[in-house]
Amino acid sequence: MIRLRRYRLFLLVALLAAVTVYQLTRMHRWNGSALEGWVGFKPNADQATTPDSHSLPDPALPDPLPENQARPAPDSTPPPALSVESHSAIVPGSSETTSTLSSSSPAPDSEPTITGDELLTKQPNFEEDFGEHGQGRYEVHPRPSDQPRAYWKQPEEHFPVPSQSLIPLPTGEPNVLPRIQHRFGRETSSKKADRLRRQAAVRESFKHAWNGYKNHSLPHDELKPISKGSADPFNGWGATLVDSLDSLWIMGLHDEFDEAVRVAGKIDFKTSSRKDIPLFETTIRYLGGLIAAYDLSSGKYPVLLNKAVELADILMGAFDTPNRMPVTYYNWAPSYTSQPHRAGAHTVLAELGSLSVEFTRLAQITREDRYYDAVARITNALQEWQTNTTIPGLWPLKLDASGCRKPEVFLNAAGSEQSLPALFEGTHDDAKGIETAADVAKTGPASRLMVKRQDEAADPGRESVPNKEVVDDLGGRVVPVSNDGWEGDYGSVDCESQGLSTEPHSTTHTYGIGAMADSTYEYLPKEYALLGGLNTQYKSMYLDSMAVIREQLLYRPMTKENHDILFLAKQSVSPRSTTETNKKVSTYEGTHLGCFAGGMFALGAQVFGIPEDMNIAEKLTEGCVWAYGSTPVGIMPESFELVPCDSLTSCTWDETKWHEALDPRREERLRAVEAYNKEQQRLQEEANSSAEDAAEVAAEDAADDAEPVPEPVPPVSAPFIPRVPLSHEKYVAARIQEERLPPGYTAIGGRDYRLRPEAIESVFIMYRITGDESWREKGWAMFDAVDKATKTETANAAIHDVTSQLMEQDDTMESFWLAETLKYYYLLFSEPDLISLDDYVL
Repeated sequence: MIRLRRYRLFLLVALLAAVTVYQLTRMHRWNGSALEGWVGFKPNADQATTPDSHSLPDPALPDPLPENQARPAPDSTPPPALSVESHSAIVPGSSETTSTLSSSSPAPDSEPTITGDELLTKQPNFEEDFGEHGQGRYEVHPRPSDQPRAYWKQPEEHFPVPSQSLIPLPTGEPNVLPRIQHRFGRETSSKKADRLRRQAAVRESFKHAWNGYKNHSLPHDELKPISKGSADPFNGWGATLVDSLDSLWIMGLHDEFDEAVRVAGKIDFKTSSRKDIPLFETTIRYLGGLIAAYDLSSGKYPVLLNKAVELADILMGAFDTPNRMPVTYYNWAPSYTSQPHRAGAHTVLAELGSLSVEFTRLAQITREDRYYDAVARITNALQEWQTNTTIPGLWPLKLDASGCRKPEVFLNAAGSEQSLPALFEGTHDDAKGIETAADVAKTGPASRLMVKRQDEAADPGRESVPNKEVVDDLGGRVVPVSNDGWEGDYGSVDCESQGLSTEPHSTTHTYGIGAMADSTYEYLPKEYALLGGLNTQYKSMYLDSMAVIREQLLYRPMTKENHDILFLAKQSVSPRSTTETNKKVSTYEGTHLGCFAGGMFALGAQVFGIPEDMNIAEKLTEGCVWAYGSTPVGIMPESFELVPCDSLTSCTWDETKWHEALDPRREERLRAVEAYNKEQQRLQEEANSSAEDAAEVAAEDAADDAEPVPEPVPPVSAPFIPRVPLSHEKYVAARIQEERLPPGYTAIGGRDYRLRPEAIESVFIMYRITGDESWREKGWAMFDAVDKATKTETANAAIHDVTSQLMEQDDTMESFWLAETLKYYYLLFSEPDLISLDDYVL
């Protein structure tokens, strides 16, 4: 009887556990709904899951591809400056590899149609890849040629701009801009021979990579340079092909250029295996590539302009929003373009602010103001907000471009919702859009992504709105379109009109001019030059932003050789923080993307007459050259952090300071080990005490039952051995060795090299502006290291880890390797009048 009572509790627990396991095995989906039904758990509305792609509403059947429309007559007058802008792009492809250029785009007269649902099969759900949550690089496998495709058609605009309200291109006689390039003299025969030898080496490297792409990947977006496969991360239209057109022309490869233009003319931008178009990537790689090639070839290939206009007309649909801010990941299928939509509430700055050069140049060539109007409205919005951000003069890396402000909501003590007044400055209720937010139709699944939804259950009196129906223009089936998401996000009267603003519900705003921001600032002096100085707002925006950057972001890193170089920090601002030290935190980083800044400061110094900025430009560019030489491979890592000096003017190497930066939480680390030891000691003592108590109870039970007394129970575990924390010296040595940190580095966030062009672009610009031959020497050392480390049998590959002497390669070659990186190496060793900075905007 005594033993039965003692173990009755254990039997009950075992029975409950068995029942629990049985019930859980019957649950096929571990989500909030399943848990709610079983144990009464109800997830918060802010954490509600979204439907999978297979549960999306059936889109309508799209129209067949419309016939080509008449194109505007090109402007035959030479522009004040040319856009030769090219980054990375992608091509549609066939499954066969060929040594000759070919196109896999279907013929217009044989275009079938396909429902939107079929098109989106096996693609991510809305939260993963729609609208503001899209990805610039996103691999989608091409549809088999025997399966039908969906085609874009010109939609009717939901928020049209009347022709009389279009912002026109600036008119008048262009201003005479200051000279940018150095006045070069005659070079000696020995210097010329050395220059031509290096130029030929760069050209051969380009031909090697181009032939690899042509033979193994064309017409796909990218070559996989190790496996000789293909990738289509940018809609499969041939990004490398289009992006590299200007490089082919500049290097005198005119036969290859002719062949490439022939294929580019067959690209069908009206269809894609990818359901969205990344606006920024498409603009810089495709639109910029087509326009640059058209300009460089003096308009001798009209097909390039025709394709540029065709693509631009598709992209213009992204600007059809209430405030004309673009949807940066544009869903092109007719079933989505037929519905109104807004720009994202979590938009990357560079994806919004880096469209001006390409669209402006297209407007100049075609004399179509609507292309300029599209980007001019973005510029106006950025300028209006610039002095009202949490770091006035700069823009945060992510922002709310939706034009719709909803009040923040919190639960009061009674459990009901109350509005929370806006806590941030920098939003403008008087911002003018084409229509107010309340005028937007309450439909559109993409709207579910814009802001955090409120819990509909909190408003029991709210009436449900029936689904609207959309009928295909061809008279096809009726498509149910859920408007609950739009109603919950932007359709309510609580949505107030606003200008650009910080992200909703954000507590920290991050600022910098590297990744996610770079080309927004880079385009300011370039757009000013492209417009012949006729629009001064680009100058004022540049001057205002550079003033803050000089004061708050520039820093000198501590190096072992005491180099006088500069890098640009990143700052995070938390206005709500109650701790003063946490309100503004600086990250002393270096990034390859940020290496454009040296060239930007140099161009700005010349264009805007700021000679003192040439010193900053030189030190920023020297910083990137130093970073190249700081690794075993001789190539700069993607991102890293350094020890900042206390002053921009003087700084000596201090190894103790470096080591302190490598062990910033030493005291916390020691306390953590001490607390761990105490806790483990306590737990062991309790375990031993429990074992002793159990032994005593067992002895008493044995005595009651007249059984033999059991042997004494030994301790349940071996004696506890305290952990010994690493000393400061050993901890630092371990970090340096295990993380392969060069002197002065405190962390390496990205160890790879992606064949990026930013560093050599600044070196090229510095040489063209100063005429200093040392820049050519530095550029050659960079090229020699990059060419040796990246070359493969077929082309060039990214480096996985530049801190490792193994030089392991990644199977990727982005289009900017041919379109930009090798172009700038080639121009560095060309005669100065080839693509003069006084004639072209690069």
